[in-house]
Amino acid sequence: MKKLFTILTALTALLSLASAQAGEKPALDGYCPVCYIAAGKAAKGSAEFASTHDGKTYYFVSKEVKGKFDAEPAKWLPQYDGYCAYGISLGKKFESDPTVFSVVDGKLYLNKDAEIGKEFAKDKEGNIKKADVKWAELSK
Repeated sequence: MKKLFTILTALTALLSLASAQAGEKPALDGYCPVCYIAAGKAAKGSAEFASTHDGKTYYFVSKEVKGKFDAEPAKWLPQYDGYCAYGISLGKKFESDPTVFSVVDGKLYLNKDAEIGKEFAKDKEGNIKKADVKWAELSK
């Protein structure tokens, strides 16, 4: 069983690297999803340490960090499928800037730009409550 897991892990890594080399844009523009929460910063990952989850390829800063993600992807993924959290609170899906983020209660929230990030920050908890309700409608 351990050997099978090792083989599957290697195949996943090869497929992720092949996707990256095929010109597919990585999720979060290549920023490492684990670094936001674990280190409190946006850090560029590398195609060398890539994983695919739900059809999206994510880059990581190291093999160890990739392993954390692979063990618990839901823990590290941005809320609202990476769309702008403030936009979702208004019922709109806006692309986000992966360098404009907040971590609230161990969850990652991205925003469209610095100005929108400031608006989101004025009432993070209230905006999250509104966004959670709207996301239930938008993600159907």
